[in-house]
Formats: sequence, C-alpha cells, structure tokens
Amino acid sequence: MKYLLTILIMTLFIPCTAAQGLPASVLKDYGRATTDSARGRVLLRYLDQLPRDSMYLTRLGLVFDYFRQQKDEVGQDYLEVQVSRQLAKTGDFINSRVKSLAALSRFTDRGDEYGIMMANVATAVALSFARDWGQSAIYYRKIINQGERLGDKVAIANAYNGMASDMELGGKIDSAIVYARIALNYAEASGDLTARIYSGGTLGECYTDLKQYDLAIPLLRVSLALSRQVDDQFAVSWSLADFSRIYLELNQHDSARYYGHLAIKSCVAIGYTDILVWVYDYMYQSFEKTGPADSVNYYLRLYVDSKESLFNTGKTIEMQEISNQEHLRQHELQKQEEQYRSRIKTYVFVAIFLLITIIGLILYRNNRQKQKANNILQETVKELKATQAQLIHSEKMASLGELTAGIAHEIQNPLNFVNNFSEINTELIDEMKLEIDKGRMEEVKALANDIKENEQKISHHGKRADAIVKGMLQHSRSSTGKKEPTDLNKLADEYLRLAYHGLRAKDKSFNATMKADFDNSLPLINVIPQDLGRVVLNLITNAFYAVTEKSSRAGAAASGTIFQDGEMDRKTGDFPGEKYEPTVTVSTKNLGNKVEIRVSDNGNGIPEGVMDKIFQPFFTTKPTGQGTGLGLSMSYDIITKGHGGELNAETTINKGTTFIITLPI
Repeated sequence: MKYLLTILIMTLFIPCTAAQGLPASVLKDYGRATTDSARGRVLLRYLDQLPRDSMYLTRLGLVFDYFRQQKDEVGQDYLEVQVSRQLAKTGDFINSRVKSLAALSRFTDRGDEYGIMMANVATAVALSFARDWGQSAIYYRKIINQGERLGDKVAIANAYNGMASDMELGGKIDSAIVYARIALNYAEASGDLTARIYSGGTLGECYTDLKQYDLAIPLLRVSLALSRQVDDQFAVSWSLADFSRIYLELNQHDSARYYGHLAIKSCVAIGYTDILVWVYDYMYQSFEKTGPADSVNYYLRLYVDSKESLFNTGKTIEMQEISNQEHLRQHELQKQEEQYRSRIKTYVFVAIFLLITIIGLILYRNNRQKQKANNILQETVKELKATQAQLIHSEKMASLGELTAGIAHEIQNPLNFVNNFSEINTELIDEMKLEIDKGRMEEVKALANDIKENEQKISHHGKRADAIVKGMLQHSRSSTGKKEPTDLNKLADEYLRLAYHGLRAKDKSFNATMKADFDNSLPLINVIPQDLGRVVLNLITNAFYAVTEKSSRAGAAASGTIFQDGEMDRKTGDFPGEKYEPTVTVSTKNLGNKVEIRVSDNGNGIPEGVMDKIFQPFFTTKPTGQGTGLGLSMSYDIITKGHGGELNAETTINKGTTFIITLPI
C-alpha cells in the first residue's frame, strides 16, 4: 500500500505540456477570470468533473505541473487544496494537513476569500479522517459562515455533511440525522450531484445505525447510482461498504461478502485505506459467524494491520504536533493583529487629539472675533427691534382700521332691519287697538302673530349685530394666546365679508365676486381665534388687492392706454379671451388628520423671482406707503409657530395665486 501511495504522489511531478494539463475551454475561462477567487472557482469546477478513479491523482499531477511551468501560484495553491483532500481519503493525514495549512497561509496573505474557504474544507476533511472531530467541527463551522457570506450552497452542504458524518461515527445519531438532512436540503437546492451523493449516503448510514433499513437502503442505492454516474470511486466504495454492513446485520452473508469484495476491489485500486478498515471488519465478522477459520484469520489480520497503519501512534503524535504548530501560528497571527490594531488606535487617538487642538484654537480665535462683532451688532439689533415693534404696531392698526370700516358697513344692514321692523310693529299695534275696539278678535290675533314674527326678526338681526360687535372686540383685543374650539367655516365666512365691506368702505368703485366653498364635515379646531382671524383677514385683503390690480390693468388695456403683448389684440382693440371678472375664493377641506383653508384669487400671480421672498419680514410688492411688508411674515409666524401648521403659496403668472393654511386636528 505504501508503495502504491508513493507512486501516486510522485505523479504530481510528471512534466507535461499545457495541452495535457487543461482543456482549451477551461484555459479560456481561467484566463478571463478577473480575481483569484474567480480563477479558483473555474479550476475546482473542472477538477470536480474529473473521474475519481485510480488515475485521479495522476491527472491532478499533470494539471499541477502545468501551473508550475506557468509560475501561476494561484493555480498551484488550488491544486494543493484538491490534492490535500484526496490524500486524506487515502489515509495520508499528515501530508494532507501540511498541504492544506500551507495553502491556507498563502490564500490568507493574498486575501482570497474563496481560497481560504476551500483550504478550510481540506483541513476539515483531513481532521475528520484522522478522527479529530473536535477540531474538524471548528473548521466546518468556519466553512458554513464563509459559505453563507459567499453564497456557496455546495460548500455549506459539504460542511453540514462533514459534521453529520463525524457525529455518526462518534455515536451522536440524532444530531447526525439533523445535520445530514440540512446538508441534503442544501445539496438539492444547489443541484450539485456530488454534494447530494455524500449527504444522502451519510443520512443512509445514520438510519443503518438505528436499524431502520427500509429508510437507509433507498438512500444508499441512490448514492451508489449517482456515484457510478459521475465516476466517483471513493463514493462508490463508501456505498458498497455500507451495503456490506447492512447485509451483515441482516445475516445475509452471501450479499454482505459480495458487496464487501466489490468494496475491497475498488478501495485497493484507488488506495482508500479508511474504507478498507471498515470492509475488512465486516468481512471478518461475517466469516466468524459461518467460517471457514482461515478466512476469519485472514480478514482479522488485514483489519488489524490496516487499522494500525491508518491510526498508529506515530501518526497521531505527528498530527497533534501539526495541530499545535497551527495553534501557535494562529495565536501569533492574532497577537500581531492585536498589536496592529493597538498601533492604529494610538495613531487615531493622536490624530484626533491634534485635530481637536487645532479646531479648538480656530474656534477660540473665531469666538474672540465674534465677541467683538457681537458687541457692535447688539446695539444695531436694539435699534432694529424698536423699529420692528413700531412697524408691527402700524400693521396691526392698519388691519384694525380696515376691519372697523368693514364692520361699520356690515353692522348698518342688521340695524336697518331692526329699525324697519320696529316701525312696522308700531303701526301694527295701532291697527290692533282699533280692531280690539271693534271687537274683531280674529283680526286681533292675526295682527298679534305678525307682531310676533317681526319681533323674532328684530331679535335675529339684533343678535347678528351683537355678533359683529363681539367679533370687532375680539379682533381689536390683544391675543390671550389661549386656544379654544373654533368653527373655521364660520370664522372664514365672517372675515371674507368683513374684508370685502372694509374695502368697499374705502373705495365705493371696488367690486369683486366672493365665493365660499366650505367643508361641512370640518370639526371644531383648537386655535387662537384672534390670531387666526388676523391671518385670514390679511390673506383675503391681499387677494382683493391682487384682483383690483389686475382689474385696473385689464381696464387700461381695453381702453388702449397701455399696450402689452398678450393683453390686447392690436387689430381689434379688444382684450383677449372672456371679460375679466375679479374673483376671490375661500374654501375649507377636511384632510383626516389635518384641515386646510385656501384663499385664492384670479389676479396676476406672483413673479418667480419674488416667490421665495414673500414670507420674509419687510418684503412687499406694494407701492411705497401702501404696505409695511410684515403682513405675510406675521401670518407665517402665527401659523407655523403659534399653531404648529403650515402656510404655503401656489401661483401661476396671469392666472392667480392660492395661499394654503394647513392646521393639525
């Protein structure tokens, strides 16, 4: 056996040409790969397709020699990994472990993630065949983590199968079945036949341990058939050995020996010592039950010799020494990494300290300069605040003046009704006296009913006037800042009419169409009525101002006093389109968790360059003396700061502007 193993290993160094080493298609794919990992995947995919027969190591030797001639270290390292796995199956754990650890070190230096995972696979396989299951489990778990990170289901399947196989050999059958099923699921998901062969075989062996042959035999038959299909002689030998064991346990000795002889023939041809140990044991047990004695002694001697060759004390000590060296290497690497991290932390700390020091000096210098500038600015701010207070007061008084004029005009209407119905009642009372004197009680009752209806009308219009006066008092009164449930529809309607009549009181020629579109589903909203009223009044007043401006321009264009493109047809002298009708619309809408108040006009719109400035304090588009530029600024602050809402504007040139108040419910 040793002589055969030596011949197989020596074939790795047989010189060959490139054409003998790899097919042209594989060389082409290998050359196109842009990373070491990609090149490794191409190479291992090709190697896994090769028949696992007695010439497998020879073929690996030819490919290895090609990469050595090309001085391609990546290819050589991936060949080392594949050779390492094959050597472990032949019982040469020492060389297998040495090669896998050497390749692992080089893959780590190059940062080849896929190569590191495959080197871990080779190391785990070597440890499994050496029965060092504690160490192999550590590597299998590394492989699972790396496989999940790289999305490699085949590697994950093989790792779970390796753990299941180790547990089965260690007598942990229940855990082995769990891991074998996981491995089989990953194998089927990946579509890899080899992974399916080994995971199915391991699961079959677990059921064999439990004497559940009806479950074990179908799995092992599939594994055997697939093994022969892909020409994997190791898997074939494994399945044949499993059938020999099953028929031995079923006392069907002819079948047990038949499969045992086939397994021995396959293992001897390839050099799979590990499987030979099992088969020699099965053959020995079979002949021990039936004889003859010479066959019993023959297979007992083969079993003892092969087991001693595979697991002798020298090999165990050498494997332990390699493991110790690897632990020392890993410890040294970890120590170096910790030292490197410590140095990096020190450098970062020093850099941060220097950066903070520089920033501190810059901030200190800037702070000194700012203090000097602040002393100058404080005086300027005091003056600006005083000026701003005066302007705000002027804006409030102007708003109050407009409201007062509107109220004076509006209150006259209900007072006229009160006076008229009072005079009518006086006349009706005189008539009622005459009818009483005549004794015509039916007429008296009719007159009394008329007087009652008139009194109700007098009361209604008196209450209307009272509400107008209360509204004026609330508006003129300083805001308490206290929110109260408010009907926004009623508030908007009231200020729409007051703003209109206020402008009519100042300018009798002013005329515009007022439209109201109120949502009746609006709930009572907690707002500060006086402040919100000022906002609505300001927006409506601005809307009336906008339509008045456009109405004046339309009139001037139609009379020919101005000529602008798009305003008047020069041939006919007519203003284009329909006759302009100034319109202001106030609407409300329930948005679920918010309410919306819209104030729209069909004026000239706001120019694009001005739109971004309309809410800035002191900015106004009105002529000098007609506006302070604080109306929209104050409105914006009342809505956003005082009520937690939003105030936005939408505009289209020559079509109009809409201001939108949004308040939370």
